Amino acid sequence: MMVTDPTLGKRSWVPGSAGISIYVKILGIGALVAGLFGVGGGYVLQRAAAHSYYSTLQRDAKVIADLLAVSVARSVVVDDSSALRQLIRSTLKRSSDVECIVVLNRESRELASTRRTSRSIDPGQSGLVVEAVGDILEGHAGSVHVGLSDSRIAENLDQLNRTFLWTLLACMLLGQALAVGLSYKLTRPVHHLVSVASAFGQGDYSQRASIFARDEIGRLARVFNAMATNVEAADLAVKEKEATRQSLMARLLKAQEEERRRISLELHDELGQSLSSLMMLLQSCQCDPKAQSRAMLEERISALGQDVRRMAFLLRPSILDDYGLNHALRRFVAESGRQYPFELDYQFVSKEEDARLPHDVEVALYRIVQEAVTNIARHAAATSASIVLVCRSAEIILVVEDDGKGMPEPPTTPPEIQGLGLAGMRERVAMLGGRFTVKSAPGDGVMLQVVISLERRES
Repeated sequence: MMVTDPTLGKRSWVPGSAGISIYVKILGIGALVAGLFGVGGGYVLQRAAAHSYYSTLQRDAKVIADLLAVSVARSVVVDDSSALRQLIRSTLKRSSDVECIVVLNRESRELASTRRTSRSIDPGQSGLVVEAVGDILEGHAGSVHVGLSDSRIAENLDQLNRTFLWTLLACMLLGQALAVGLSYKLTRPVHHLVSVASAFGQGDYSQRASIFARDEIGRLARVFNAMATNVEAADLAVKEKEATRQSLMARLLKAQEEERRRISLELHDELGQSLSSLMMLLQSCQCDPKAQSRAMLEERISALGQDVRRMAFLLRPSILDDYGLNHALRRFVAESGRQYPFELDYQFVSKEEDARLPHDVEVALYRIVQEAVTNIARHAAATSASIVLVCRSAEIILVVEDDGKGMPEPPTTPPEIQGLGLAGMRERVAMLGGRFTVKSAPGDGVMLQVVISLERRES
């Protein structure tokens, strides 16, 4: 009956064998093979030995019967019973295997007979003896029946059985010793691999399996080590990415608070002051309704409107929603050129001047340009920078570079060393399924490149 092992997930054709250890299985197989070999081998050996012994005994009986027939021929012819009995007794003395002798004349009448025990022999029959017949004068004078005892054969078979059993016992002990050594050699790497896999399953990814031999278990250990290395590298990458995400989230929260604080200060310092001065002008206009006061009032109202529009553009440029990324970047470059002490150039390459991109792509690229320009102003000490946006049918390429002092660390360093600005850019590009690369050398500026595949996003 086929039994399914729920722990191993495979089928076992021997009931209850799935829970038995390999060590016990090997010992059991060794004992079973030795037992079968002992029973089968002992049976075959005993049959062969018995056949050989009885064949030899039959030949010996025939030889004795023929020799005795020649010896008693004269005594039978002259009917000398005394001489006949003397010959029979001398034959019994010479051969201890002879159990009985019967001499018959041509009419099958018994002339003489003798035996060692109470067992008898009848012509044509054999029991505990092996019988042979010798013809006297080719059967014209009678016949001699000789029976040889099989007691020596029984002793030899018993001795052979004892020798075979002792030999089998020694072979079984030796086989069990070899089975113990083999099972230990087989189960030791398996137990070690199970221990390592158990520790690995509990989260200790530094565990590696020792390779004891170049067999199937050794290949399994090598495959396990390769898998463990890949899992450890993946786990490390996940932990690093998670740490970067947490740092980025903290930075975003901090940036939100700083942005709110900056907006609050600008509302208080700029809009608040402008509204206060506007209120004072209105009060003065009531007392002195001259054209000059009216002009000053209009100028202050116009400046107040420009401040509101500037703040709204910094928070969320409406031009990005209305006219697209190209116009928003041109406006941003124009505003930044008046704000930052370095020359900023912008180039747009596309077959369609007013080509629109997916909304999330436009927002991400605009924020990346904002962050990149802010980093150049804060850290690069550059004299010039450039922004290049290339829009193709299949992909979008954004390049931002400067001639500043560059980054002190290679771009392959972890994000927490590069800075959370780069980590934020990298995260935005990753969310779009694009590639983000940084090329920099001390004293040679920095180049940021973003490549986003539109076909991949659609698929």
